Amino acid sequence: MATIITIASQKGGVGKTTTALNLGYSLSRKGKKILIVDGDPQGGFTAACNLKKKTAKGLLHILNGTVQGADAIQPLYHGMLAALGSGVINAEDIALYESAAAGEQLAAVLRDLAAGYDYLLIDAPVGVGIIVKALLSASDLYLIVINCKAGTMKTLPRLMKTGEWVKKNVNPSLEFLGVLVNMYDAGNPSEEKIYTYFKASLSRKFFFDSVIPLDNQLETASFRSVPVAMVKEGAEVAAAFDRFADELLGRTNDTAETVEPVDSGGGDGEKLEDDLYTNLLKELCEKSDYYGAVLADEMGFPLADYNCPINTDALAAFTSVLGDSLEKAESILEQEDPNNLTLEINESDKVALRRFNALNSTYFLLVICPQAAVFPGLVELTISEIIAKLTE
Repeated sequence: MATIITIASQKGGVGKTTTALNLGYSLSRKGKKILIVDGDPQGGFTAACNLKKKTAKGLLHILNGTVQGADAIQPLYHGMLAALGSGVINAEDIALYESAAAGEQLAAVLRDLAAGYDYLLIDAPVGVGIIVKALLSASDLYLIVINCKAGTMKTLPRLMKTGEWVKKNVNPSLEFLGVLVNMYDAGNPSEEKIYTYFKASLSRKFFFDSVIPLDNQLETASFRSVPVAMVKEGAEVAAAFDRFADELLGRTNDTAETVEPVDSGGGDGEKLEDDLYTNLLKELCEKSDYYGAVLADEMGFPLADYNCPINTDALAAFTSVLGDSLEKAESILEQEDPNNLTLEINESDKVALRRFNALNSTYFLLVICPQAAVFPGLVELTISEIIAKLTE
């Protein structure tokens, strides 16, 4: 059974959900089979990964007996990482969730879900309420995420005392892993002073040695609903999460397998073979009068591209705008299942977009081409080949 780790914070806005996603991704790339569970009825992790686009089922539905765990768990990015959303929709759901937490049902379900994984990571609600106590009661370990703000540091003892209470009264096997400093601004004198003071005042093992820096690429990754390692410019902060994962494995007396290269592409649960998809786009352009092409997911993350005359990231991100246009065509213009459109970008050229679905996810194929160009059967053939590879 998996080692169950609750990721907690006493204060909001410290990047706890971001930590859960990126830690899980780093551990999975080190050969560990990971399940991340959204333990917060507010559904922060569910939203961060766009899980509702895959399924509305979640932890709540397992608790009320309407689905089995395997039916609600969704793969993320590659085969070693999976996620379970909260399943909470309204106030009545939250009441049911809290009721399950007050008894032993929530803890029992989490232990059942842990079977077959190396680690089960729980993104806990902020604070020390009844749900957090229940999650700690089901956990083997817990860690706390903070930032270097005076207010955060002052509230830390309360969360620590909650963990100590659970260990003493409910779960004697619960152990504290450490505190992770997240979104650390090394250029901020105030944060540097706070970090230095507390690091010197407390035992060496109280804080993880790893520190996650403040980095704009985390916001980019959040917008795209992916780990920061899957963002082109996110290598530096992704490396910090890798070091954190290594340190966590060390503290649990575990070892990492050979680290695979960080994905440069992949979206909503499927790892794409870049060369294969790039070759399909290359063949499409060479057999037509297209200048270049991009394959993107619905959040604007580029999965593959060939000879694109426009910045690939910018063009792929534009798919969300074009996708909204298709949605409006369906609702306002009452067009049934609209799936393509074109946009003139200057006097001679245009962007042409084709939307298609595979594995319950939406994808976009964009081409840059002359205004006179049309969508030939070759486009449909290319899409068919992409779908075939996605669903192998």
